[in-house]
Amino acid sequence: MAASCEDLERENQSVLFHFWVLLLSTALIASSLSFFIDGFTFFLRRLHLSWALPLDVALALAARLVAKTCVEAEGSGYPEMKAMLFGKVLFNYLSLRVLLCKAVALTLGVASGLPLGKDGPNVHIAACIAHALSPGYFHHLPQGHCGGSGARGAVPKLLLAACSVGLGATFSAPIGGVIFALELMLPQSYDALAYWGCFTASVVGAITYSAELTISANSCELLPLISSNVLPHEGAGEYPILRLLLDVVLGALCGLAAGAWVSCHSYVSGCFKRWRSTRRGTQQSVARFCDLFLVAAVTVMNNRMGYWLPLLAEPQPVLISTIFDKTLLDGPVLPEAVPAATASGKWALCLTFKWFTTVAALSLALPAGVVAPSLVIGGLLGRLFAQLLPDSLVEFLLYTGTPVTDLQRGAFLARLAMVGAGAFSAAVCRALALAVVVFETLALPNSVLPLICSALTAIFVANRVALSFFDASLWPSLSSIPAITYSYKSLVPAVKVMRVLRPIECLPQMATRSKLLQALATGRRYFPVLRYSNGAASSASVGFLRGTVSRENLLRVLELEDGPDSEWDLLASRFVAPENGEPLVETCPTCVTPCSTVKDVFLLLKLVDSDVIYVADRGQLLGAITLETILSEISTEIRAAADFPEVFYYAEDYHQQYLAKPGARPYCSAQPLQIPLPPFRQWAPAALREKFRPRLPESFWRRHGPKPHSVVRAPHAPIEWLREEL
Repeated sequence: MAASCEDLERENQSVLFHFWVLLLSTALIASSLSFFIDGFTFFLRRLHLSWALPLDVALALAARLVAKTCVEAEGSGYPEMKAMLFGKVLFNYLSLRVLLCKAVALTLGVASGLPLGKDGPNVHIAACIAHALSPGYFHHLPQGHCGGSGARGAVPKLLLAACSVGLGATFSAPIGGVIFALELMLPQSYDALAYWGCFTASVVGAITYSAELTISANSCELLPLISSNVLPHEGAGEYPILRLLLDVVLGALCGLAAGAWVSCHSYVSGCFKRWRSTRRGTQQSVARFCDLFLVAAVTVMNNRMGYWLPLLAEPQPVLISTIFDKTLLDGPVLPEAVPAATASGKWALCLTFKWFTTVAALSLALPAGVVAPSLVIGGLLGRLFAQLLPDSLVEFLLYTGTPVTDLQRGAFLARLAMVGAGAFSAAVCRALALAVVVFETLALPNSVLPLICSALTAIFVANRVALSFFDASLWPSLSSIPAITYSYKSLVPAVKVMRVLRPIECLPQMATRSKLLQALATGRRYFPVLRYSNGAASSASVGFLRGTVSRENLLRVLELEDGPDSEWDLLASRFVAPENGEPLVETCPTCVTPCSTVKDVFLLLKLVDSDVIYVADRGQLLGAITLETILSEISTEIRAAADFPEVFYYAEDYHQQYLAKPGARPYCSAQPLQIPLPPFRQWAPAALREKFRPRLPESFWRRHGPKPHSVVRAPHAPIEWLREEL
């Protein structure tokens, strides 16, 4: 026993040493790659001459073609990271192929001028780098236990550190990056290793990026990515309480606008997906044309808006710094043909066009982050809000006994733009850390309270309007994750979501071989061991939980007991505490009371090394809850089948007979159980047999059917099947 404890201690020390080496290497490489992407993007932007529009379209189309070769490279990276930290195994999203495709597509997409942020892709890229440096480290350690220590929780903590280094390196804001990573993945349970791992990765990444930026600019000091010319004493005013109330009002408006913007994006993104998908039944060339047409159309719209509104054509870090400029009293410079004479009209025009171009760009199937675009929209909204304030109110807030100067007035407007940027982005992402990012990058000492108060107000208001941007991406495929995070469904008692076990799925303490075989035939992965009140299972007896056994251990029990069909005591010492090997039956199963909330059960599942948590009332077994139960049933409404005329449901048309359609790619990342579906005519309704008859023969499935374990390493190219083989 002592030797095994020493071996376990040495193994944990080795894993933790590997963790820190891998974490530091990931931070250095990820921040350097982020700097390289920025440098190459600026190089491509400098090539824009009179033929800027054709170059923008070409770069955007190239980005889409690169991302099209790897479907996992599309979109942001936060939803996938959140799903993995909630227990979904998505190692296909961390491959080297995804890393290369996402980095190249992100570079081309940002270089095309589209309002695409780098924060989400940088997070995804950092996780891919960690996985590429040590694939075995990910695959050999248990998953889904973020709160564990040693080897048990090292991988989730490494993914969490990747989230912090992604944002910390993007904005050179390590503190904001850590807070953003920790609060975005709630509810989780973290320890000191996760906390300091996130801080170390974020600080190393931010320093590396800032140092490389400084060296490339031949500067003697670290250069910020975003800046403002507002001085600490300018624009703050003499009435801090009144000014704080004004910031809270702006925060409420930003919360409403953020909820509307997320809803608008969800609608447009759904329309784009349906528009692309409805053409998958036609020829592959037509489907590709429709996809590329969307990218080209959005790029042309964004380019033309940049021509008519030159302010919006600037790179996003420069654009944010320009919005925070105190000298823009009269608004941005516009061409003479644009009929917007007043400053408020100019800002309203910029806000309107930026709103819709950002929604359209983030709805494309390209790598994109949302933090930088939301900072831009929030800054424009803050500017517009400031311009609409009465001059008398502004002079009253800024009056110090001397006439208010234009610089003081401009600083006041710029400060409201900063508050708007922090509040809007915090409401879009539901992350107070983004207000910290704005403060951290600008370092205005008396702007902390305005940023925090407005961001909190915006988050509370936005929660009443729509889901966060990242949770909206998880809806409806993983709708339980946002339900746990931002809804009252997480407070539902466990007894309402538990699965009531059938008698055949429970094992009595004194069990026979036939009883064990019957339990195994149910296909369950766990079986509770019960002691009944009257000694045997019956309708009148009560089952008290005494232990639990996994399917693998139950098979080992059958191998050990290969004798006659007599009763075996599953709680005997040979099963509970064998002399050689690990226990086959666990006598202390994890239990919760019926009034425990779903969130409590979820956190407990993440903390303990157990696949199942039982719901028991004073020892009496009521049901069981697994992570799959929470992630699949918390958002499901259970209704009687008699309430519906037909209970046989089909997926959308573009999902029907998918592999039989031209251009279909077998990219599914599931882990199939290899359980064959019965013949179609045995279970399909008679009225629908002809319409939904299988288009692929059994010979196709014998050759291309699911294989054991994950199929993510299988070829993604369309399967070629000759007509004479059908």
